[in-house]
Amino acid sequence: MADAFDPNKASDNRVVLLAGSDSEGRRSGLAQLLQALEATEDGFDSESIVADARPPSEWVAAACAVPFLAEYRVVVVRNIARVDPDDFASNLKALLSEVPASGRLVLVADDETGDGDRQTRLGRNTTRWAKAVKDVKGLVVTFEPLAGDKATAALRQRAKDAGKNLTPDLATLMMEMLGGRYNAAAAELDKLILYIGDATHISERDIEVCVVPDQDYNVYKLMDAVVAGHPGAALVQLRTLTGKADKIEGETFSRVFPTLSRQFRLLWQARLFVERNVHPDNPPVDILALLPKKPNLADEADWKRRKIVQSAKRTSYDQLARAMELVVDCDARLKGQRASVSTADTLEQTVLRLAQTFR
Repeated sequence: MADAFDPNKASDNRVVLLAGSDSEGRRSGLAQLLQALEATEDGFDSESIVADARPPSEWVAAACAVPFLAEYRVVVVRNIARVDPDDFASNLKALLSEVPASGRLVLVADDETGDGDRQTRLGRNTTRWAKAVKDVKGLVVTFEPLAGDKATAALRQRAKDAGKNLTPDLATLMMEMLGGRYNAAAAELDKLILYIGDATHISERDIEVCVVPDQDYNVYKLMDAVVAGHPGAALVQLRTLTGKADKIEGETFSRVFPTLSRQFRLLWQARLFVERNVHPDNPPVDILALLPKKPNLADEADWKRRKIVQSAKRTSYDQLARAMELVVDCDARLKGQRASVSTADTLEQTVLRLAQTFR
């Protein structure tokens, strides 16, 4: 979310770039900007263009058309990162400067799919577009998702605005359930507000019943139950994850196993933090140097890192080593390299043994 985004002030700029990793913030920002301009993406005096479908000269030409019924001729260019502005470096500044007072050119860096190399290229192009827009005194708005204390505070304020009370702990719980994604948590909160009706206080039970958590959250709950040595709770979480029996193989190999293995490796690193009495938010350089590149505990989101370190306080290296052996053994059984029963039984037996390990 961009800090204090003002669509009315943004509408005063002839060239505007909307960027950043907060897709919901970008979408909302574009809607607010178009409303301030009294336009839509495909109205009589507006037009929407996909960036790589037409060259920049045509974007600007469209913005130069005289508006007929509105104050501005508005041109929205989507997926701007697909185009490298350096390909037009010789005349791009002059071209963007041609947008008249009656025109508005809105560039949007939409989310894109693709591998790491493509994402790097798209990010580089967005950075170059930001510079190009600034060079013509345009406005660059970067929408980044709220995180940490700002996110929980925003959730609580959203609830308060609706006449509901959401405690700090429950706001944190909702952020954890939705993988730290504020926009997803806000959407679930809106649903929760409708669910509780006239009640003024949101309870943990309300959240458990109404909020649909990320699958990853259920994996973390499974890990919590295992490390706490609670086999019954661990089994419940496993069955929540795997769901129907005909999907268990795909769910096991695509999500459960990789995440379990990763979490135990992170717990091993977190145990080092515990034994060296290192604060999870501020590890010294010599400790960071001991961590592997992937997975690296220091790269985890703050709330995840704190939870992992908290869990590590209940473990020992011997227990973690045994847990990793059990995961490797289960992997071999599921792949047919060792004797096993059904996938469901093998997985459930492993989870029970894991929980027993931490008792």
